[in-house]
Amino acid sequence: VCTDNAGTPDQHLSDMIKKKIISDKLVLDYAMFRPAPVKATDASDVEDLFEVPHYLKMFNEAFAAELKGETIEEADLATSTNPCIVVRINEALAAKKIGLRKSGGFNHYLVPSRAMVSGLTFTEAELAAFEKLFKKVNGLLK
Repeated sequence: VCTDNAGTPDQHLSDMIKKKIISDKLVLDYAMFRPAPVKATDASDVEDLFEVPHYLKMFNEAFAAELKGETIEEADLATSTNPCIVVRINEALAAKKIGLRKSGGFNHYLVPSRAMVSGLTFTEAELAAFEKLFKKVNGLLK
């Protein structure tokens, strides 16, 4: 299992480990694969394996029509102390009073979906992070 890391243990996952439904050695989270200075305990999602400028480019392209000429830039994220790009973008959207959903925030799945259609590429750092993840998973499956 590779899961998001909210910075605190997931109770449902902890219960599954306690009941021996899954071994704690088979539970991974995305913080484990992010480059330093991120700590293994920092909140992390799969989106955080992308470099910030690259993810913002994909985000702005995915929501270009909805943003109506507005963009979210790295400087817009500077006021947040949260290590998660998704949370920081949500905070920037709120600060700019941009509504992409009635409930707030944005559809996380739309970013990779549209990036795949337009030809998703990866930076060297991103490839290294994903390679580290896949090597760990492959090692656990042996």
